[in-house]
Amino acid sequence: MSQTMGNILADFMKYKPDDIDVQIQELKKDMNVRKELNKQLENKVKVDEANIICINNFIERYDTLIERQLQDITLLTDEIKNAVLFNQELKNRMEVCESIINTDRCNNVKKRLSSIKKIGKDVRDFLESRGIQSPQIDF
Repeated sequence: MSQTMGNILADFMKYKPDDIDVQIQELKKDMNVRKELNKQLENKVKVDEANIICINNFIERYDTLIERQLQDITLLTDEIKNAVLFNQELKNRMEVCESIINTDRCNNVKKRLSSIKKIGKDVRDFLESRGIQSPQIDF
């Protein structure tokens, strides 16, 4: 398309070098801000990448050990819980036994056995004091 001399001159007349210099300065400021942001981000990425290497090394080194420790602690925790529950069950059973031992019926049988033993000893002593051999019965 062919432009006329007037159009070209009109375009040239619109040119404002100061405005373009201001735009250039604004673009330079924007570029400096972006460079600084990129520099900060690059530093963070470098630190993160170094940390990722450490994390990967840690995982590589300890993954199997941590899995075994998790299994061990889970198993031991279950065993401890079961041992505590079994201990309580044993205490309950012991209390049942003690309650039976402390019943009147059990105490009466115990007293009667004690009486039988005492009477047996008295009979043995009585017979032996008279020179009569007593049968060997352990009460």
